[in-house]
Amino acid sequence: KRKMAVNKFMAKYKFEMLDSIKIWLMTPEVVSDIMPFEKNVFDLVIFDEASQLYIEKSIPAIYRARKVIVAGDQKQLKPSSLGKGRILDEIDEDEVSDGFLEYESLLEAARYKYEHTMLNYHYRSKYEELIAFSNYAFYNGKLMVTSLANEKENHPIERIKVENGR
Repeated sequence: KRKMAVNKFMAKYKFEMLDSIKIWLMTPEVVSDIMPFEKNVFDLVIFDEASQLYIEKSIPAIYRARKVIVAGDQKQLKPSSLGKGRILDEIDEDEVSDGFLEYESLLEAARYKYEHTMLNYHYRSKYEELIAFSNYAFYNGKLMVTSLANEKENHPIERIKVENGR
């Protein structure tokens, strides 16, 4: 059987798809590849880990949204040009000045333009010991670990003294 490409499928059935599926989970590049380039396709677009997104790759998804939430941590990884690089790599630097392309990430641009707040609950670990160094070194001790477990069965970090190679 011959299969239809996803972007052609979306173009053909966009009304049915957008009416029946209420939540989409996609990268900004996939949004650009398969969603119609129209305003207000989405009620809300949430960019998570926005410190890792180049702003120019996010603009098409922003265009399609009524509202946008930008979430991320400026102390986390910066965007990587692994795979596809920035649009800046393809154009003359003189063409870009005093614009959002000067920001390293979508998060950096959003922090410049809009109010922000810190979410201080760390939810990825049930052991405070695993994040304690980062918490005090980078967040001034403001992170709180959610209480996911009442009793700790094992220590998250353990020191074992090795004697005679054993």
